Amino acid sequence: MKKMDDKRKAQEALNRSLSGLRENPFLARRIIAEAKGETKMKRHISKSMILALVLSLALAGTAYAAITYTVPEFFGRYYGKSMGDWLRGGRAAQIGESVTVGGVVVSLDEVVYRDSGLYGVGTVRAADEKDVLISLEAVGNAEYEPAPVRELFQKAAENGGRLLMAEAMPAAIGVDGGAMLTPGCIGYYDVLGEDGALTFSFEVEDRFSLEDGEQYALNMDIRVNEVDQNGAAHPVDQTEWTVAFTPVRMETTKEPETDAAPLRIAAGEWEIVTPEDYQRDGTLPVYRAEAMDFTKKIDPAWFNQSGVAEKMGNTGVRFTDCAELIWSREGVWYKEYTEEMFDYNAKERENGNPDTAPMMGPVPALSNGIMDIASNAFAGVGDIGRGAALEKTRLTHISLEEAKETLEALLEKLGLSGGGLACGYALDMSVERIKALGEEYNRFWFEGGGYTNNPRLDYGKAAAADEGYFLFYSPGGLRNVSGGRYQVFAYVTADGVRALNLRSDFARGEKLYTPDQLISPEEAVKKLAEEAAKSRYTEMEGIAVRRVALGYTAARAQNPEDGMVFVPMWQIAYQDAEGENQGYLLYAEVSAVDGALLDASF
Repeated sequence: MKKMDDKRKAQEALNRSLSGLRENPFLARRIIAEAKGETKMKRHISKSMILALVLSLALAGTAYAAITYTVPEFFGRYYGKSMGDWLRGGRAAQIGESVTVGGVVVSLDEVVYRDSGLYGVGTVRAADEKDVLISLEAVGNAEYEPAPVRELFQKAAENGGRLLMAEAMPAAIGVDGGAMLTPGCIGYYDVLGEDGALTFSFEVEDRFSLEDGEQYALNMDIRVNEVDQNGAAHPVDQTEWTVAFTPVRMETTKEPETDAAPLRIAAGEWEIVTPEDYQRDGTLPVYRAEAMDFTKKIDPAWFNQSGVAEKMGNTGVRFTDCAELIWSREGVWYKEYTEEMFDYNAKERENGNPDTAPMMGPVPALSNGIMDIASNAFAGVGDIGRGAALEKTRLTHISLEEAKETLEALLEKLGLSGGGLACGYALDMSVERIKALGEEYNRFWFEGGGYTNNPRLDYGKAAAADEGYFLFYSPGGLRNVSGGRYQVFAYVTADGVRALNLRSDFARGEKLYTPDQLISPEEAVKKLAEEAAKSRYTEMEGIAVRRVALGYTAARAQNPEDGMVFVPMWQIAYQDAEGENQGYLLYAEVSAVDGALLDASF
């Protein structure tokens, strides 16, 4: 069977993100490329937001070049003057360090911190004047705009050199000696200058990994690829590089940080949800948080007993029945496929790109499709299965309790038992429901507002053997804990776990201590109103709180030497009190121990 390539995998990563799991396509790209042992990777990267991956610390660089752009100048030029002015209200550090890798010299020039965000600019230069550099955006658009790539490739060939693409992505952040954490969201953009050098920029806006501090450590993942005339990228070299800096207030600021008036809290009662232990004791313990590494725990036989047909490097396997298992340090993905092949580029040719070459891959199995339609219903994508709720606790061949026991047994093998994970949602997928939701799913994605190049499956073929339960687990059963860093989606039938999307950055460890008391839900809501008012993204004048629930999430310990801890937190589900986003639930997490805002939608 022909191997699937990155584009089909990337599409699946995007589809999974719509199913309620906040995916990591940047990480998925790396995992799949390594799993397949490929020396050729074609990647499509633009200005759009991408997610980061976990990496270890590595070597520091040496001083190199003068700053080409300051952060406010670059962001003001390419993202708007108002953003440049806003950044002048932050704290800046001129780095000036560089590292040489794969024939290029990468310099980190300046980094600015403001409001739980890091914004940086740097420079990439070819170490050999024969080589020519190209931007990620040009490579990403090569399929539709091939001329820029071919022109630069020809220039490099005339020089007797190579056409090189370099990525310098933030990978982990430390604050005041605390744990290095993977940020949830990263923006990246680079520009090719007239002198042939690249200026790259990044923005990291994430309260989980970033907090106000004095000293910062930034771990950068640097990758260099040689690009051919068709825009395909071939890996040359890669390294991890860590720099430390202490940002200081800029002398010039047009918009200094000020205390903003808290947002108005709309009148009305909200639901308060607390666990039994809190109702009994009035407090909850703080636990140690242990970093997960599923690469040391995986046994393919836990997922599929048909036998391994092919190993995909050290991070994946393909089974003899066409199922696939892929894993990383913090994630596990399992899905089933058929032997039938499908051209994932067929729709692209039908939509104005007739020269797009075929890209063949296996058709997803029905279990794969059922997982997708159930998770779409869970997430409310396109109103698929609107209002769908659990109706049957017993199906033809399996009960809800049996499905939970099957999944929980697998989680125990993976090292996630006893960590506070609880079922927060279950949906019975009977034959009738599979067919009904399948029709809605196909109507939306193939006839309505959705767009996918996945094949259309016939859910009318569902039989009793396909029935099962879609299950969602998270700490305390809460949704969107830390933006999806701790959650499990699974489809379980009488034959076992047929599909799995799992992410858990940390697992709950030993109990450390129990606070005398926790802050009240009212105090947590007040903290949200105060912090939201300071954010440059919040245009709301008020918030309408719908639910405040007490759960757990990982956070840096107050004492950096203690590393990471699982702390009780108030998760606030809220809406814009009077704006365009009134129909959407937003989320924020406030530490129930000290009132710190740990994470928020804005």
